[in-house]
Amino acid sequence: MLEKIQFINYKCFENATIPLREITIAVGKNNAGKSTMIEGLRLLSLAIKSGSKQSYKDLPSIFQQRNKKSKKLKLDSLKIDLRTVSHFYKEDIISKIIGYFNDKNKIEIYISDDVAYACYYDKSGKNIKSANKFLASSFSRVEILPQIGLIKEEERQLAGSTIVNGRDTYLSSRHFRNEILDEKTKDITVYEEFCQLAEQTWQGLKVKELIAPSRGFTGDSTPPIQLMIEADRFTSEIGYMGSGLQMWLQIIWFICKSAKSETVILDEPDVYMHPDLQRSLVKIVKNRFKQVIIASHSVEILSEVNPENVLMIDKSKQTMKFSSDIISVQNTLENLGSSQNITLLRIANTKKCIFVENSSDLKILNKIYEKYYPENNDSLLTLPFVELKGASNLPQAFGLSKLLASETKGNIQVNCILDRDYFPQAWLDKKLSEAKDAGLNLKFWNKKEIENYLIMPKVLHSISNMKDENKFNECLNKKIDEYFKDKVADLLASKLKDLNRSWDISRLNSEARRIRDESWNTLDAKLAIIGGKEALKMIRDWFQKEFQTSCSIDDIIKNSRREDFDTEILEVIKSLRK
Repeated sequence: MLEKIQFINYKCFENATIPLREITIAVGKNNAGKSTMIEGLRLLSLAIKSGSKQSYKDLPSIFQQRNKKSKKLKLDSLKIDLRTVSHFYKEDIISKIIGYFNDKNKIEIYISDDVAYACYYDKSGKNIKSANKFLASSFSRVEILPQIGLIKEEERQLAGSTIVNGRDTYLSSRHFRNEILDEKTKDITVYEEFCQLAEQTWQGLKVKELIAPSRGFTGDSTPPIQLMIEADRFTSEIGYMGSGLQMWLQIIWFICKSAKSETVILDEPDVYMHPDLQRSLVKIVKNRFKQVIIASHSVEILSEVNPENVLMIDKSKQTMKFSSDIISVQNTLENLGSSQNITLLRIANTKKCIFVENSSDLKILNKIYEKYYPENNDSLLTLPFVELKGASNLPQAFGLSKLLASETKGNIQVNCILDRDYFPQAWLDKKLSEAKDAGLNLKFWNKKEIENYLIMPKVLHSISNMKDENKFNECLNKKIDEYFKDKVADLLASKLKDLNRSWDISRLNSEARRIRDESWNTLDAKLAIIGGKEALKMIRDWFQKEFQTSCSIDDIIKNSRREDFDTEILEVIKSLRK
């Protein structure tokens, strides 16, 4: 998988590093460097394809590097103009692109005004000098969607070498049927996967038949290859179908033939398709590839990924940075001139809106969701959510719920999940009743806050590596008493004071201790009423000091099993995905 790509004296970049994640959506203003980034990725993809071929040669002396073996890259099919490659025409500085992989493999591409050479380095940093050594280093395959256009109305069968040389180039659209026929001849499973995925993703479509010309014809008398498609019960050859369907089938073909690649790259695929297909495309590639890189300004595509997967490209920066939250993504869109609101778009697409105490709550739920429902290959963080920052702001949720109910005739579901905190049951019941009147699906956690559900003694014991589970639970119970018994009573008294201004201190303390004592009979009961965030911090410090091991939220989820979690939190996760 690609970790980052560095450009040195290459076109608009003087010295810039672009980090890459499992999912990267690259956005940027016009002339910000997106096209240059894609061009660099095309060169890396070509270099990987070239590395397995023979005839490694010394890197030419013009690049001022000694004793380096390299491969000359054939750029004819990529239509990359190298004459203006130097940043501000700085001819005294070598132009270079470096691709770094997460397994420590590396590719350096040296570029002059008319040639490009690739040098390969294995995990130990040694220069690779032969095709066999390259193959032994197991470089990740990187595929990039070629520039696609309309499919020719007629396409005659080509020689195998012509098909191979035109694959993944600007000629791909002109050779579309030939590529499919050639691949079907070699491995019919790729063709079958193409048919299946095309039919699954385009309603009413069927791939009826791929008809190859019969033997015995020569020259212009040879009949063309025919790919027969049925769309909405109308059957025709693909060359006579609409442009949208032609583009979609080419993208689906690219996805299927790239199945063995770790990384796929799509350059502004949104220009070819309807918003529904844009969202569908993101889900398809996320589900099939280890790494997905998309250059796009599409709000539809941005709405399908987590904010931390959105990368702002800016040629004036040395290091590009990912967004941190939905607000920064929205700011990016506005800076690009978009008037669309990504949160409102998500509400329209999902037909729901979720209020949470804090965004960190949804992140915790998403970590659990991604571990136990990996087959869904989506994220709770793409759901439209609003941070409420506490039950005192419930009137905001009531107001929005009423507005959406009246404006959409109840088509938008509004949910709200809040900490129970130390509110009395009578107060919670009152708010639940008010929420029902407002059309809001309100839930208070049965435990104090979401972090309490992560304090699972069985899981904590497994992380600690302490042999005796009973002894571990005794230690945990003792620490809970020491840290939280008095604190819980004080916090209960403070909450009671806020709700009962006429009570004196004696009554407040007496009632607080009574409530605390009712929930202090067992370890599980204590773990439900203490402050979860503070308890996790105490446990982290304890584990670091006594067991010399880390016990973060990620560690707890990693070492857990589905049955370790309270069914309440699993039910909430399930309800969010309905």
